[in-house]
Amino acid sequence: MEIITIFAPNLYAVQYNGEEYDELERLFDLWTDPEYLSNFFNEHKENLEYFKVNVEEAIIKTLEEAEELEDMIVNKISPTFIPLNDTDFGLYELTKHKAKISWLRIYAIHIEDNVFLITGGAIKLTRAMQDNPITNKELTKLTQCRDFLKENNVFDSASFYQLLTEK
Repeated sequence: MEIITIFAPNLYAVQYNGEEYDELERLFDLWTDPEYLSNFFNEHKENLEYFKVNVEEAIIKTLEEAEELEDMIVNKISPTFIPLNDTDFGLYELTKHKAKISWLRIYAIHIEDNVFLITGGAIKLTRAMQDNPITNKELTKLTQCRDFLKENNVFDSASFYQLLTEK
């Protein structure tokens, strides 16, 4: 696992071993690929009924929202991350967070203040992350990354930056 700087000192992303891209780049590659989106939404048509959109509308909506989210990041406007769980409002060490626009999710570990490490993301069409294999995998990645940080004695931004200089 490698940590890639998106824009210092606030936003970083994980690049998993054996992967060509960091997680943020991987997400935007998927979310801006009409063929991938067509396959994804056709495979999850039953979930689209809740949103009252068809596959074509879902593709257009995703392309537009992915572009909006990517523009924010390119312009160094960090997306607004909120606690993953509605009950996690206290100040906890290395908490799981999400940034979202509609059904697009970017998952991250909150290091401290405005410092986030992106661990992955998904198109979330179900109520709970555990209800879908894709989002459940993202939940696992969040936990694995948090465990990795703890194993490397990261507990705040200073220890996180120290880890970056050591690797």
